[in-house]
Amino acid sequence: MLSCGAASGLTDRLNAAPNRIRPADPRILHLNPKQRSQGCGVGDISDCVLNRWTKLLAWLVAVPIVLVTLLFLVALAFAWVGPSPTRDARRAEGEQLMRTMSEAARLAHSRRADQPQVRTLTGDSEQGGCGVTPQDLGGRYFRISDDIQMTPEGGVITCEPIFSNSDGVGRLYFKWQDGGSHIEWQP
Repeated sequence: MLSCGAASGLTDRLNAAPNRIRPADPRILHLNPKQRSQGCGVGDISDCVLNRWTKLLAWLVAVPIVLVTLLFLVALAFAWVGPSPTRDARRAEGEQLMRTMSEAARLAHSRRADQPQVRTLTGDSEQGGCGVTPQDLGGRYFRISDDIQMTPEGGVITCEPIFSNSDGVGRLYFKWQDGGSHIEWQP
């Protein structure tokens, strides 16, 4: 520690030579080691503090931007990989088409108890058809197979995707008598 006399002598020497570059003297400016390592000297203590605030402000701006970007990328990854709610909406169309066609098949079956079984959705009722037009078999996302697969108690109607195979193939298993049914999707 300097005494008052020693400090004033040093100050007098620095003031006596105004054109010389003043040395960075930590005893005068009371700089801590971090400030000395950053190159803060006699004349630029305000620049050193400003530099520190600038770095802090840069971190305060950069960190939220990086976090928001990472959250966006994670959300995008989940949307791309995870199950799609639009797939469920497209499958709803396929389910509606299959249920409509199963009702048409049950109606045709009830009208022809003494004739051969219903085998197709399109075609004349005398030839084993249900009278559905080919245009009725297609929707926007799914198309119903014309053939009805027979089971001991009923039949199976199949729908296949038109555009995307990721929507899966749907099968509606139904009973002739009570109309009970269930749908299975295979990816």
